[in-house]
Amino acid sequence: MRIKLVRRAELRAEPASTAEVLSLLDPDEDLIVVDRRGEWIEVQAPGGKRGWVLASCCGPLPDGAPDLKRLAAMRREAATTPIGAPKPPVIELEPDNSERMEAVRSNHCR
Repeated sequence: MRIKLVRRAELRAEPASTAEVLSLLDPDEDLIVVDRRGEWIEVQAPGGKRGWVLASCCGPLPDGAPDLKRLAAMRREAATTPIGAPKPPVIELEPDNSERMEAVRSNHCR
């Protein structure tokens, strides 16, 4: 799945604001989505470089795109659930935190 940045963003080595900045990505850069962890999306940039950007720096996911939060939760569950064990229901991972996201965006998206 491909997405575009809506503003300049830092490509980081890990999904953390303290992680090493690998490069700066320009707005409208075409990125391939690899994974998502909370407010971070792992992407592959043109040229093949992979890293993490804040989801708030990215445009909306296209219609019909898979729910990345749900896919990430399913991957974590599959990795930790013994075969044959009953599966717990999938729940919303994060509450609405738009104010916090705006603060993070202003610090990490340029």
